Formats: sequence, structure tokens, C-alpha cells
Amino acid sequence: LDVDNKGNLWIGTDNEGVFVLNLKNKLFSKFEFKKSKNCTFSTNNIDQVYFDSEQNLWICQNGYLLKYDFNLKSFITFEAQKLNERYINENNVCFITEDKDKNFWIGSFGCGIYCLNKQQNIFQVYTRIPETTCGLRDNSVNAFAEYRKSIIIGLDVAGLQIFNPEKGLFTNFKTEEFGKTHMW
Repeated sequence: LDVDNKGNLWIGTDNEGVFVLNLKNKLFSKFEFKKSKNCTFSTNNIDQVYFDSEQNLWICQNGYLLKYDFNLKSFITFEAQKLNERYINENNVCFITEDKDKNFWIGSFGCGIYCLNKQQNIFQVYTRIPETTCGLRDNSVNAFAEYRKSIIIGLDVAGLQIFNPEKGLFTNFKTEEFGKTHMW
């Protein structure tokens, strides 16, 4: 769910794509997907609908990250494997958010975190490094929340971490009280 600057609620669904609710007149409409040469649609399963600070529409859909161009009325597909050759056969994007510095934090299922620094136009990839305890604990990232100058990370089965981008440090939380559960 997300609300655009015109007062419309955008709703992602399991099998029916995206619906838009005009919050003023309470009318629903279905947002129609149109295929383009720059976009891959695999299903109408929508994981997340998100508007960034510039009112660009982003949709996480069955592992793909799609950005909608309202002028061209078409989507462009962001392909995670082009950023991280270790995961060449996977497109597993499931969550996106933007921090106050306008960096995009993109979580994936199995491929770690991608961070786009828009000012420098640089992607940084954070993945779990086996046999170390000081980095990302799980490559399956379900959610982010910004807190002060850090990013709180909800991991699939490895609990919570806080990442300080300025220092490059991950802080682990003891999450025994949650058990082995998925977080978002």
C-alpha cells in the first residue's frame, strides 16, 4: 500500500495486480499493466507498491523491481542480477524504500541488499559473507525502516539488524523471543 501526492491509495494484490482507490470519491479502478520491450511481467502477484520522493511509482512484482513512467505509460524493469554477478540467475527483489538522503534501499530474497546512492549514481551491494559475524546475517531481506542515520533491516529468518551506512557497521539484535519467524 502507498498513497500518491494526488490522494490515491495504490493497492498491490496477490493475483489481481494493482488497484487504485481515490480517497476523495471512494472509487476503485484497476491499474492496467502494458508490456514494453524494457519490462518483464511474470504474474499479477504484487509484493509492494511504493512512491519515492519524486512521485515515481515502483512495484516489486514476483522478484522484479519495476519503475513506471507516467509520461510514456510503461514500465522499466530493474534487473538485480546485472548488479551482482554472484546471483546471475536470480531476480528476487521484494522490497524498496528511500531514506532521507534519497538513497534507495532494495531488499531481495536471497541476494542481499542493493543501495543506490542517487547523488553519486553508485550501487552498493551488501551480502552475507559465510563464516563471519560482522556483516549482513541473511541474504533474504524483507523490510527496512530508517532510524536516525541508520537503516533497520528485517531479515527473513535471521532477525533484525541495524546498519550504519556512514560507518559501514551492522549491529545484531538478539531475536530469540521472535523464534525463527519471517519479519517485515
